Amino acid sequence: AAVKLLGKLGFDVGKIQRQDKESSTDAQGTVIDQAPIKSQKAANNSDIIIVVAKPPSKMVVPNVSGQDPTTATKGLQALGFVVKQLTEQSDTVPLDRIIRTEPLAGTSANYGSTVTLIVSTGPNAVPVPNLVGMTENQARQALQDLNLKTKVGDPVPLPYGNAQDGKVMLQSPVA
Repeated sequence: AAVKLLGKLGFDVGKIQRQDKESSTDAQGTVIDQAPIKSQKAANNSDIIIVVAKPPSKMVVPNVSGQDPTTATKGLQALGFVVKQLTEQSDTVPLDRIIRTEPLAGTSANYGSTVTLIVSTGPNAVPVPNLVGMTENQARQALQDLNLKTKVGDPVPLPYGNAQDGKVMLQSPVA
């Protein structure tokens, strides 16, 4: 478009020189500099230099850890990366949040290369055993063996000598 405009203004398009310059902030293909500068007078047969933005050959992969995949994907695509996703179980990163990227955040990657988002499937689910009928200590031990946390509710008053006294009567979640 810039060359056409200069031609319409009477400049010799054969004397227009294009130079490409890497830019991570300007849209690819836009003129980001020129010589002579805007508003400077020049003869129609003058040499004109236009500097056109091109994508940088390398980009630093940003840290998107903890973000949701949609937000991270949009940000990475805006930087010129192709994005794909893989999932991985994590006990520390919540479900549907980014654990890390490959290549790792802070490293350089080629413009247009693929960045893989490793997305958390959340903590590993463990089937809850049936605790009803166990003593409180037995139930605590069974849950501790599975690395599950316990919370004991208020005791239910029972008649003296009831067979359920001191035992788990309800549980949540149910087995």
